[in-house]
Amino acid sequence: LDIIEAPVVDTIVLKANGVVIASTVDATTGEISFTATAGQALTVSGEFDRWVRFDADRMEGSYDNFNRLRLSYTLREDFVR
Repeated sequence: LDIIEAPVVDTIVLKANGVVIASTVDATTGEISFTATAGQALTVSGEFDRWVRFDADRMEGSYDNFNRLRLSYTLREDFVR
């Protein structure tokens, strides 16, 4: 189970049996509040952000042909906040 903790609030659309229903989204917890009739099929669509951190304290780069900067770094998901 992947818990979504950072929804982009303005993009969240909740539907019951294919019909958009009113809902509110807590941008901090990702919790969606709504009222629907029991037995309805619920679907949610929208965007969310993922908290990440850089794996290193420094970013090293190099210029290829003196025209562009090449950077390589690793991001790690930040599960503990």
